[in-house]
Amino acid sequence: MVKKSNSVKGTVYFVLLGLLLFVVAAGAADAFIFRGYTFNETNAILNNTNVTIEVYTMGGGGPPSVVGSYSNISNESGYFSVNVTQNSPENYFYRPILRHFNETTQNLDYIGQSLPQFPHEMISMLTVGSPMNFYLRRGGTININAVNETGANQQFRYMIKDTRLGYPIAENFSVEVENANNIYVPLERSYSIMIFPNQSLPVSYDLDNLSTKPNNTANITFNTSIRLRRVSGNASLSNGSAGFNNLTIIAYLMEPGNMIGKDHPMPANMSAFNWQNPQSDMFYASNGSYNMTLPGSAMDPGANIMLFAVANFGDTYYGAFRNITMNYTPSAITDFNFTLQPLLGVVENITVTDAGRFGPPESQNVNVTTLQLPFLLKNGSAPITGFAHIEVEVDYSTVYEHGPSFKWMLDVQQADSGAFSFPAINAGIKKINVFTQDFAPLKTSRNVSQLQSQPVNIGLTQFKPEKPDGTDFTDIMMDMLLSKSECDVPVPGSGCSLMPDPNNGQSIEDFNPFKIVMGGGKISMRIKKPSQGITVHYKNVDMLASGPPDALFDESASQSQSGSSVEQAWRFGSKGPEIYDEVLIGVPISSSISISGVKLGKLYDENWNPVWDMSAGNTSADRPSEYSSFPDAWFGSSGMSCSTSNASSECYIDSANNTLWLRIPHFSGVGPTIVGTTSSSSSSSGGGSTGGGGVTTSEPISNIEKAESHDKSLTAGTPVTYSFSAAEHGISGIVITGKENENAITVRIEALKGTSNNVKTGAPGTVYKNLNIIVGTQKIKEAIIKFKVENSWLDKNKPAGSDIRLVKWDGSNWIQLETAEKSKDGAFTHFEAKTGSFSSFAIVAMKASESQAVPGQTGANVTSTAAGQAETTNAPSTAPEETPGFEPMLAVFALCAVYLFGKKRR
Repeated sequence: MVKKSNSVKGTVYFVLLGLLLFVVAAGAADAFIFRGYTFNETNAILNNTNVTIEVYTMGGGGPPSVVGSYSNISNESGYFSVNVTQNSPENYFYRPILRHFNETTQNLDYIGQSLPQFPHEMISMLTVGSPMNFYLRRGGTININAVNETGANQQFRYMIKDTRLGYPIAENFSVEVENANNIYVPLERSYSIMIFPNQSLPVSYDLDNLSTKPNNTANITFNTSIRLRRVSGNASLSNGSAGFNNLTIIAYLMEPGNMIGKDHPMPANMSAFNWQNPQSDMFYASNGSYNMTLPGSAMDPGANIMLFAVANFGDTYYGAFRNITMNYTPSAITDFNFTLQPLLGVVENITVTDAGRFGPPESQNVNVTTLQLPFLLKNGSAPITGFAHIEVEVDYSTVYEHGPSFKWMLDVQQADSGAFSFPAINAGIKKINVFTQDFAPLKTSRNVSQLQSQPVNIGLTQFKPEKPDGTDFTDIMMDMLLSKSECDVPVPGSGCSLMPDPNNGQSIEDFNPFKIVMGGGKISMRIKKPSQGITVHYKNVDMLASGPPDALFDESASQSQSGSSVEQAWRFGSKGPEIYDEVLIGVPISSSISISGVKLGKLYDENWNPVWDMSAGNTSADRPSEYSSFPDAWFGSSGMSCSTSNASSECYIDSANNTLWLRIPHFSGVGPTIVGTTSSSSSSSGGGSTGGGGVTTSEPISNIEKAESHDKSLTAGTPVTYSFSAAEHGISGIVITGKENENAITVRIEALKGTSNNVKTGAPGTVYKNLNIIVGTQKIKEAIIKFKVENSWLDKNKPAGSDIRLVKWDGSNWIQLETAEKSKDGAFTHFEAKTGSFSSFAIVAMKASESQAVPGQTGANVTSTAAGQAETTNAPSTAPEETPGFEPMLAVFALCAVYLFGKKRR
């Protein structure tokens, strides 16, 4: 029987507690009222939903125990209120459960988020502010029982995992049961069900899509019968030689999905279980032969077991993995051979239980000496100090004959200081997923050369979208939406956003999605850079699995042109695991370019080195395996054709908003290239939310008084003048000196009716004009903005001793540009200002006193700089520098650790 060890459940706890920690500092009341509204996934009210708060005790060395519960039913508007009045509430933990049952059949039809038990001070914080919205997804039921070979009922413990996410959503390790009925789980998911019978081999069942079962109910009977079978063969090097000093084979039981718990090997010497015909496992190091016993399962298709053969010549270690399916037939398996490969790492022991030993548990253990490959999780130069869950995917199928593909599942404890290890042959690692309580989730890989320097370091960072070179963005907005057909589109419908400001989302500085994540349902997430018109939309993100995925992308495309043919190349990627259904990418396009298609011209590794390059001769047939789910058209020379009418197509041109949308399965590191032909264009409009000629805008149409845009080509180092005529914005011309040769670069000016939607505070001084200037390139060496101010306005509004200045919003503050008066005529006074980039601007009259810093003053304060310019600083804030809800608060997390010991995500 495989023994279970106490460990952290995994990512679901890391993510929820990490998000919740931001709220805890507000304090907690002794009693609390849990309030909210219940809806289904389409936002329809779910009245008569049962809302229960289960109360748990922790301690005594065992798992959590339910000692009470409080319940209520949502009314016709979906509202509920559960009054929790537990005596000495600080001594208990609390778990919210939301379920809705069909009024006719009484079967479960909707279920809330699967949540852990929270300490009192945390659960009570969920009552702060307005009632929460809970979105229940379709649910189903699982019923389990087990019998032995005679048909008699067998007692067992059990664990049910979501096979996609890997963590348990239902489990019972406290007491053995004969039946486990009415286990309620989300529908339309696949599950790995494993039972742990008394004195028998764990047995698993792969439940593929519960929604296909009658009445959404799966009735599963496990046959726990096992038969001990002999397995024999040889282990040798690739040249056929043996003559080792030591040889042994360790067995691991594989779960559906080829998952292996690294810390849970099967017992050694299972031959000792054969009481009627006692035998021993035999390993002959001198010639490499072996003869051992493994259990066969009566549960179809049998027990899936991974064997790890390890041998050594002195300090040189070899090993090989090979999986075997052990069914219930009585015959022996022969000639099951291993071709041993060099191992990587340092000398460590793998502890296994010897089935032939008796006495205290520690006396039953034996150590198998081998090499294990060491890793170290770091943030900057320092090892992390918190918990982590690791998934390591290896593929040895092309390395040696019978090489398998499988996943190691490991947990890193606080005491490990970020260190972990596992057996590995001298070959690359296909994928490593890292989930922690304090940092953004990470997906990475390592080639064989990167594994030679040990420990192998893995760098973790805080959650923050950034450029591929690691440079931070200054104007990122976040949005979370219901994941449904009318919301997972380029322009989501009304009622899709779950954020307090549905029109704009939240700035990344203010982003904290805890309540939304806990509210459940299917959720999509958008990362937007309004100043460049770039959007990344993750469809149906499972935030419980890892926290929000990051995004890395270029601010603008690099462009090449030959005659009228033009190509614009972008880079998009993510370091996070693929815990979403698909990705929508929106980029600005020029009205002067007629798009013929989009191709994925390059694929990149995590360091933005090309791993597949169409221009280097790579073809669709030799693209990396992780991109096999992409349609072939993306990798053809003509690219994917784009629709102008179907917003759900793989490539969609939104002409109304001058945006190109790509819909792809994932984007570990992709280089989409827009292919088309170009012509010069210019446009002027009386307001609107669309950009022209390669730019787009996030400004609401209601705040745009007039928009004017023009396209020109830039020549490196040569000033190019864009002339403007609309009186509403006051700009007469913009002179841009580019860093590179670029074609059809658009400049768009928006005269605004008020302060721009892209800034956090109004401009200092007396404002003459508010405006946005959007340019279709970031490759600007310098620029001069020519503007004019009506003399009549100056006579009326310019205070004595003040100067006219052009101020610019830099993403967090107003800064004062170098501004000079150039000329004056009968109607206007003309000015010029220098800048190196573009965003939101204001033409203002500013007193000298307004150009000085006013420490502690609320609002926008313009402060002088050493260069004679001025910058704006906002009033001091107590807000943390890191994204709220993701920063480490280990003292609070330690409080939670005491109740996580019995949970396991393997």
